[in-house]
Amino acid sequence: ICMQIALVLLILGFFFAPIASSANGDDRTCSSVGYTILTLNGIFTDEEGAKSNKRELERILGRDHNNEPIKVDYLHNPSHLGGLGDLLKVVYQGLFDSETVEDYDLLEMLKDASEKVKTQKLLLVAHSQGNFYANSMYDVITGGLDSLPVSLISQSAAPQSISVYSVATPSGRVAGGGKWLTSNTDKVIAGIVGRGLKRPIMPPNTHIELQEGDPPLGHKFSEVYLRYRGAEIVSGVKDSLN
Repeated sequence: ICMQIALVLLILGFFFAPIASSANGDDRTCSSVGYTILTLNGIFTDEEGAKSNKRELERILGRDHNNEPIKVDYLHNPSHLGGLGDLLKVVYQGLFDSETVEDYDLLEMLKDASEKVKTQKLLLVAHSQGNFYANSMYDVITGGLDSLPVSLISQSAAPQSISVYSVATPSGRVAGGGKWLTSNTDKVIAGIVGRGLKRPIMPPNTHIELQEGDPPLGHKFSEVYLRYRGAEIVSGVKDSLN
């Protein structure tokens, strides 16, 4: 995985040199022991919020699986134009949901991932809009990006070395056929995206009974999904690691 991400950045660096130049000539090796989990946040989440989500997942997940260490980190999906840019991007990503959507943020996440991933096994745990980026990242790393040269695709990562676990996903797919968890009480995904916009999404597959004082939209990663479905998420994550 480490080398595949670096190769992607190397190729894209010919077109986006200021972004990907740090990957040029970078000789990375991946450990065959251990797992890396990277969280990807949704819109309107600052970096401290992204770190907090990562820490909460790390806290309930534990430090090892199958007697191998787990490293949990995060890739930040930043807000733009006070959130307006995020809303416009979500609309665009939704329209091209079945395709790989390249943009500056995806390239920055790939660059960040190239520095953080040190194992051959990688799981992307995405929330909300972060799922669009997780799907596109999976496509790129496994060679699903048609615009990449054949020489790079031939060195792409095997699908069994990377997986996606989706939480509250506005997408109609989980790249690689991964698992997902969406509540039918999530007013953003099941409500606005699924019923309001009538966009095809992965169908809600759990029911979270919100309590007084909970975030009213029932959409937050830590405050809703990890709080009420933490055990189910841990089970799904570990199944994905397997």
